[in-house]
Amino acid sequence: ASSIFNVGDVFHGDFIASGNGDTFIDVSSWGKGVVWLNGFNLGRYWGSAGPQKYIYVPAPLITTGKNSLVFVELEKLSSDCRGIQCKIDLLDHPLLYH
Repeated sequence: ASSIFNVGDVFHGDFIASGNGDTFIDVSSWGKGVVWLNGFNLGRYWGSAGPQKYIYVPAPLITTGKNSLVFVELEKLSSDCRGIQCKIDLLDHPLLYH
C-alpha cells in the first residue's frame, strides 16, 4: 500500500508509556529531520546516513498519561509509513552495531 505522506510533512502521534525508564526512538528507517516529545526538542536525526540511528529520551521527559511525539521529516519517508499511518519504535535500549 502506498502512503499519502510527503517529505516535509509534520507527523504527530500520541502514546501512553508503560514504564518510566530512559527510552530510545528508532529512526534508522527514516531520512533526516527533527523530533519533539511533549514540546521538548529532542534534536536532529539523520537515520539514512548516521551515525545517529536512535534518539535518546531521558526518563523525566516521559509523563504518566498521554505523551506527544512530533516529527518533521526532511529527506525521505520511513518504509514503515503505509496508508494513513507511520510506525515508530520506542526501545528501552539502543541497538548497537545495527
